[in-house]
Amino acid sequence: MAASERNKDIFQIQLQTTGKDELNRQREFVTELSEANEKQKTTDCGALLHIVKSSLTAGVLAMPYAFKNSGLIFGTVATCFVAIIVTHTTALLVLPLENEMKNPSHLTHSPGLIYVGMIFTMTINLIMGFFGYLKYGSDVKGVISLNLPDDWLSETVKLAVALVVLFTYGLLMTAPMEAVWDKIRPYVKENISLYYYGLRTLMIFGNVLIATAMPSLAGIISLIGSLGLSMLGIAIPAFIELLCLHKEDPGCMRWKRIKNLFLLMFAVFFAIVGINSSIVEMMNG
Repeated sequence: MAASERNKDIFQIQLQTTGKDELNRQREFVTELSEANEKQKTTDCGALLHIVKSSLTAGVLAMPYAFKNSGLIFGTVATCFVAIIVTHTTALLVLPLENEMKNPSHLTHSPGLIYVGMIFTMTINLIMGFFGYLKYGSDVKGVISLNLPDDWLSETVKLAVALVVLFTYGLLMTAPMEAVWDKIRPYVKENISLYYYGLRTLMIFGNVLIATAMPSLAGIISLIGSLGLSMLGIAIPAFIELLCLHKEDPGCMRWKRIKNLFLLMFAVFFAIVGINSSIVEMMNG
């Protein structure tokens, strides 16, 4: 009987020791995983680069043509006004980038990486539009690279622009590709990578073929820009905040509703004007 009790005590001690060892291993695993995740977090510099590269697109090449249609003074004021609105609506959203940062508060608070990135993007657009139109005047074309002379330096610039578009345009297809792939994926049983990248390539070449078929490149750039900016950059963020207002303090809900309704009306007006001018440009082109 005594031996049985001793064996039982020994078994319980071993069980407790094994449990502690397993618990320690799990703690070490969680600690290592947390440290690895922390190392992979995006720095402030990396976040700023993400903001700039997502905001500064090939559409900047059409800014001189936009200044041609609006004039230097109105074009400058309109560019700053739209940049302020887009910066505000961007800050309304909880960005995935914020969840990946080492210091998430730096995105919208000091140093306000969103504001720094958007100011930089606005400055580049202003410089390109203002001085591009100042240089070529009424002769400026839909894409300013078409105004460059046929010398080695200009051809180098055109080649660089083409390479930038070539290597970055695929990134713009990530969101629509994921939406389409979610519908197709259940029917793909094998060669998944082949189907995925094949579909993505077809979508990219489809966009290229549509753009090539258009008689006016400036018109299609204006059409995509006006729709994308008005809907994705202004209307959707304002609409999302409008839906979430019931969770806010009632004292600040009224002015937020008025502000978001104004943004929605501005987005619709901007889209209508942009679509109309784009269609006219494509028909005349």
